Amino acid sequence: MIGRSKSLADENRRKLTTLQNEQPKLRIQTYDDLLAGARANLERILRPLILTGHNVKLYVGKLN
Repeated sequence: MIGRSKSLADENRRKLTTLQNEQPKLRIQTYDDLLAGARANLERILRPLILTGHNVKLYVGKLN
């Protein structure tokens, strides 16, 4: 696990991709990748989620 996606420079992103390609068992992710994966899993199990604000409120389903 490393920092945030937006703080990762393009050059460093390419280096990480090269490193992962050379070491197939190595998996490098940002915290944003972790959050996106968790959200995708929740949406697959439940249904689409709506996240709002800095102090996140989680809603399952649609809001009218």
